[in-house]
Amino acid sequence: MGIGPYDLSMDLGVGAQMDHAKMKEAIARIRAAALRAGK
Repeated sequence: MGIGPYDLSMDLGVGAQMDHAKMKEAIARIRAAALRAGK
């Protein structure tokens, strides 16, 4: 599974700030959902 980090950061309104708290939280939520789905 891949995440488009630049697209995600823009959707979250944080520009290309990959260390932003919103980015970290979103990636953690995506990862948790993928693990629950067995991916």
